[in-house]
Amino acid sequence: MYQKGEIIVYGNTGVCKVEDIGVPAISGVDQSKRYYTLDPVFESGKIYIPIDSKAFMRSIITKEEAIDLIHRIPEIREEIIDNKNLNLLKEHYKTSLENYNCDDLIQIIKTVSVKDQMAQDKGKKLGQVDKFYMKKAEEMLYGEFSIAFNMPKDDVKAFIAKKVIHDKNLLNAIN
Repeated sequence: MYQKGEIIVYGNTGVCKVEDIGVPAISGVDQSKRYYTLDPVFESGKIYIPIDSKAFMRSIITKEEAIDLIHRIPEIREEIIDNKNLNLLKEHYKTSLENYNCDDLIQIIKTVSVKDQMAQDKGKKLGQVDKFYMKKAEEMLYGEFSIAFNMPKDDVKAFIAKKVIHDKNLLNAIN
């Protein structure tokens, strides 16, 4: 069970603060159940979810886990789906986003970045499905890293890039 004030990841909403636990004073809720009142950190509104819900919720990653993940980014391989069937591509991306696993989010971002470069090399543009899911993966990952590193969400992408380049340069210097 999460505690009041705790920051968690909820479904595809992303980072939320547990604002309250109990029966919310709104109509239409089962008065016999206790609910989390979630306040999305990067969106407006409130979410009321029963404590015993099967909806995806987990604690956010720690700063140490985020640093470890950044160090592992070069090892996370792209997964290029070379299929013209957009429904299969959408399903692949949806499955990768389902558990809000940061490794999977990075894989999507890296995959779509490679696909974008390949399209540009051919004088083409990246498809809308790829753009949509890359944006979604970035929103999810950067939101969580923003909390883990206590920095504005807009600064996370540059921070990650700088760390990856630093690690690469350090590795080259050692070898």
